Amino acid sequence: MKIALLDDVGVLTGYSTDKDAEGIAVPDDCELKPEEYRWTGIEFVPNRKARLHDPMAPIALGLIAVRDSKLIDLPRETLIFLKGYE
Repeated sequence: MKIALLDDVGVLTGYSTDKDAEGIAVPDDCELKPEEYRWTGIEFVPNRKARLHDPMAPIALGLIAVRDSKLIDLPRETLIFLKGYE
């Protein structure tokens, strides 16, 4: 086992093999990349902020907010596109 190290908001920052390290125990073959995942308290999920190097990420995050507001229905193609950002 190794320890997944987290920052103050739960973003994975790296791993430690020190048995006294504070974090989440994960299998040695865990391949989650630092900065790309965050801990929710139950599981690791993709870190949306890690995708900001992607030029489409800000647009996707805005569309996710519109979708989640339920003020309008987004086209099916847009919903499919957004699955890649969740």
